[in-house]
Amino acid sequence: MSALVATPSSSVMRFSEPCKPLSLGSVRKSTVTASFLVTCVDRATAPGGNAHSNSIKISVHAGTLVSEVKALLRDARATIPANKHLRVVCCGEDMSDDRSIGSYNVHAGQVAALVVCRCTAPLVFIKTNAGLTITMKTCDQADVLKQLGGINGTPELLAAGEEIKRLHPALHSIMSCDATEESSVVGALHTTLELPPSSAESVPAEVLASTVTVHSFGSSAARTKPTFLIVGGVHGNETCGMLGVEALAQYLRKAEGKLAKFLMTRCRMVVAPCANRVGMLCAKKRLLVGNEPLDEWGVRSSPTPGCNVVYGNGRVWGVPLGNKGSEPPAGWQDPNRGWKENRTFVKQHLEEWLDSYEPEMTFFSHDWAPTKGMLCLNCPSVDKETFAGVDEIFRHAHSAGFVLAEDKSEKGAEHEKRTLPRVLLEEKGVESYTLETHFMGGAASAGCHFEALLFLLCRHAGWDRGNGGAEELRREVDVASRSVMRQAVEGVEKAVW
Repeated sequence: MSALVATPSSSVMRFSEPCKPLSLGSVRKSTVTASFLVTCVDRATAPGGNAHSNSIKISVHAGTLVSEVKALLRDARATIPANKHLRVVCCGEDMSDDRSIGSYNVHAGQVAALVVCRCTAPLVFIKTNAGLTITMKTCDQADVLKQLGGINGTPELLAAGEEIKRLHPALHSIMSCDATEESSVVGALHTTLELPPSSAESVPAEVLASTVTVHSFGSSAARTKPTFLIVGGVHGNETCGMLGVEALAQYLRKAEGKLAKFLMTRCRMVVAPCANRVGMLCAKKRLLVGNEPLDEWGVRSSPTPGCNVVYGNGRVWGVPLGNKGSEPPAGWQDPNRGWKENRTFVKQHLEEWLDSYEPEMTFFSHDWAPTKGMLCLNCPSVDKETFAGVDEIFRHAHSAGFVLAEDKSEKGAEHEKRTLPRVLLEEKGVESYTLETHFMGGAASAGCHFEALLFLLCRHAGWDRGNGGAEELRREVDVASRSVMRQAVEGVEKAVW
C-alpha cells in the first residue's frame, strides 16, 4: 500500500560496471588491503565530454568507507560546491556512508561517473498534528531526526501525496534524486506526526490489556445448557468484527427481541467484543470505510508482558503504520499464531475464558483484505439450511461473494503454523467458526458479523422447523439488525471495549 515517490535528487556517482553487493560479514573476513585506483567521469562539468577528458582518479582500498570516497572526490574536484549532496550508487543500490566500498564488491579497474547536483539541499516541511510546521534545508537525515527527537515512535511521512512507511527511506528518497539547475526545492516532504498529548505517559501494556470487557447472557445452569463464547478483536485492527460483536451484546442486553428471548432460555453466551484492547486503542478511528487512510487503523498484533506503551487521551500513541499490520512492533506477537510460543495478553484472556466458562463452541469475528466474505470451519460441516442462511447474509454485504472454507492449518515441525481456532479444536476439543468480512466495509461489514453471529447462535441453540425454520429465522435476524445496528454504528467511537 505504500510507495516511494521519485523526486529530484542530488549528486550521484554511478559505477558503470556491475558491482555485486556482498554481505558485511564476508567483507570483514577479507584480508585484502591493497590500494587501487577508481576512475570517475565528471558529467556535471561537461555532459557531452568523453570519459578521459573529465576523469577523476582516486586511490582507495576495500576498507575505504563510502563517506571517505565522497570526501576524496570533493578534494579532487574543487568545482563541487560544499552545499551539494553526493550520492553513490552501485547496481541501483544507494551506497551507505558507513559501509566500505569493498562490501559492495568495488575493485580495481572499475570506471565510475560522478554527477554533480545543480541545486541546493532539499527543502523539507514537517507538519505536526498540533499544527506546528518544521522547515529545514538539509541533505542529512540526522538533521531531521534531531529535530524530531522528542517524538515517540517512528513518524509517518508523506512525499508527493504518497504514503511512506519509514522515516529513513522517505528522507533518503527525497534527498538523493536528480535535480535540475532551476530547482529551488528538491522535494517537499510532508507529514502529520502523531505527537502524544502532554498528559500522555509510558505505562505497562498489561494495565490497558487487563480491562477487557466481557458480558455473560442467558442461562447459567451448569452443564444443562450449551455455552457459546463469542470473541471479536483478536487482532486489534479488525474493528468491523468488534462492532458486530458489540452490537450483539447490545441486542442481548436489551432482551426485548424475539431472538434474544429465545437465546436467553436456550444457552449461555459469553461475549467479548475486543480481546486485543491495546491493539484497538492504537486506532485513530475505529470503523474504516472505502479508501480512508490506513494509518487510522489499530494494530493487528498484541503486546506481551514487559512491553510499555505511550497512553494519553484514551489512545495508545507512537506505533507507525509499518507495524500495524503483519510486522509487529518489538515485543508484540500475532495472537492468532504460534500458540505454544504465544505470550500475548490475548492468549491469556482466551485461556482464562476457556477455563472459566468451558464453552462447547466458540465464534471468532475477524476482518480481512479480500472484498468477499468467508466462514471458516473448525467444526462439523454446516447443514444445508444453515449454509443457505449464512450465504444470504454474507452475499448481501459482499458483492464479490462468499466462501465457505475448512481450516486445514497444520502443526509445523519447527514452528506452530496452526491458527488459534485449530489449536482449540485439536488440543481442547472446542469447535469454532471464524467469520471474515471486508475490513473497510464499514457498517455493512459490521452488520454482516452481527447477523451471521445471531443466525448461527440460534441454529446451534436449537432453532429448527418447529420455530419456523431457517427462512423465518433469517427474517427475524433482519428485524434484529434494523433495531440495533444503526445505534451501534453511531456509538462506535464511544463504545467501551
